[in-house]
Amino acid sequence: MISTLLALCLVSAPATAALSAGAVAPGPSARAQESSEQLIRDGRALLALGKAGEALPLFEKADSLGGGKLATRMWVLRAWLETGRTNEALDAIDALAKDNKGAEIDYLYGMAFHAVGKQRVTENAGGAIIGMNFADAVTYLKKAVAADAGKYWDAQYALAESAWFTQELDTAGAAAIEAAKVMPKSPQAQYLLGQIAFSQYVAAQGREETKAAAAEHAKRAEAAFQAVEELLKASDLPIDRSFRAQANGKLGNLCCWLKNKDAAVRSFGLALGLDPSTVDIGTVLQSMNAQFEKEGPAAFLAALDAGAANFVTNWGPESNGDATLLWWLGWARLEQAQYEQAELAFAGAVKKWPQYYNAWFYIALSRYSRQDYNGAITAVLRHYEENKDDLVVTVAQNPGRHLAVLDFLIGKCAGERDLEAGMFSEIQALAAPQVSRYWNNAGLFYRDASEGPRRSEDAEERARAMQWCEKAYELYSKALALEPENPAYLNDTAVMLHYYLDRDLERAKEMYKQANARAKVLLERKDLKPDERELYRIAERDSRNNLAKLEKGVKTNG
Repeated sequence: MISTLLALCLVSAPATAALSAGAVAPGPSARAQESSEQLIRDGRALLALGKAGEALPLFEKADSLGGGKLATRMWVLRAWLETGRTNEALDAIDALAKDNKGAEIDYLYGMAFHAVGKQRVTENAGGAIIGMNFADAVTYLKKAVAADAGKYWDAQYALAESAWFTQELDTAGAAAIEAAKVMPKSPQAQYLLGQIAFSQYVAAQGREETKAAAAEHAKRAEAAFQAVEELLKASDLPIDRSFRAQANGKLGNLCCWLKNKDAAVRSFGLALGLDPSTVDIGTVLQSMNAQFEKEGPAAFLAALDAGAANFVTNWGPESNGDATLLWWLGWARLEQAQYEQAELAFAGAVKKWPQYYNAWFYIALSRYSRQDYNGAITAVLRHYEENKDDLVVTVAQNPGRHLAVLDFLIGKCAGERDLEAGMFSEIQALAAPQVSRYWNNAGLFYRDASEGPRRSEDAEERARAMQWCEKAYELYSKALALEPENPAYLNDTAVMLHYYLDRDLERAKEMYKQANARAKVLLERKDLKPDERELYRIAERDSRNNLAKLEKGVKTNG
């Protein structure tokens, strides 16, 4: 079954990319016939321009002149299909089919099932239902074009699109070539030809016996996508620029398959500059890394740089349509150690789209990488303030790198900026909740941050300090829950109850006893590392002293 993205492509078309052709009907034999045939020719020309509403009155007049016979009535129904009256058209075709057979009925049924299939795609109906509609369209349209390809020239496009959906690539490819011939000025027909030829190339390029055919398919696809660009490049309409972007994006993908790096960079740069929303930038990264190996990251950055410059040329510097492009440009520059330029791109992204909260963390990484540690701390704080949950997710996305950066910044904060150190340690704990030391560190820094304010004469300061003490106790408790026999955690959690919160003192006493007993047991081990032995020695000493103070009623934490 075809992919959702492929299915969606079947129903996308720019306003000025209407089908166009110059099919000529046979010469008239009577004045009434001449008049009706001319009306039909004029109506079909309007249909080719996407003006079905204007074509319908001409077809209706021709039908009136023709006495409602199949030869004229069929074009009224054809216009109904283009104006959304699909069900009505199908009922009318069924009625005509009771007394008529042949190419006209095949054409109408084929175009109707094609229209229904496209409608079902937009409605996101089940794949089986959509597939049956397109399969029926292929069956009828093949018979119609076989009977009279000149008369039913517009059936070639519908046949190609339907057969592509059902993955009958030979049928789709042949019909797409004919559609482009009879509609040489249609960007839509060229785009469809390019997509089908690309699919044919992918299917054929892996086998030795079809390599020559694959090369021809690739050449045809490349020419078709380039034709879209040529046909629309003079238009300033946003919808045409978007269609050009789609074609250039497809051409960029093709160039990756062909391992033509410079052409891929150029095509993706054009696509991104015209409409970044049409390009899956993450997929571009994967394709370039896969096809160009060591050169992939640099090629990816070159495409983004070109896209960003082209976007400003096309839309101006104030448009926010390039926010995502700028984010990726920042990421690519960061990966290539272009730290100052990376920060500029991330700053541009979050300015144009403030919901790109994680740009602040990447700004922090850019600053950290050039030793601007205070600037990095400021950027992380901005991310924390804008969206704490998003900061947690961002850190968790690359824990090996991001947790280490936070460790370093916390070290810079400790002593001078304990509150920030506590906030950052809590982010580490939320991003890696199974690591007890992050919870314990967060508790320590919130506790230390409270030291000054809790002794203040200002009531609000003291109240704020108590909030931080409660926070510290909560964080210490989470560390203890992960390691319930850790003597340091037992002592530190008891300290919060004893000295800072002045509650649950019996529980604090028991925790001091547990800490002291456990520390003594651990110190008996011969395999302890020096830092472990020192940690347990301190826990044994402090828990013993704190227990003594608690039993004597001493409230001061020395």
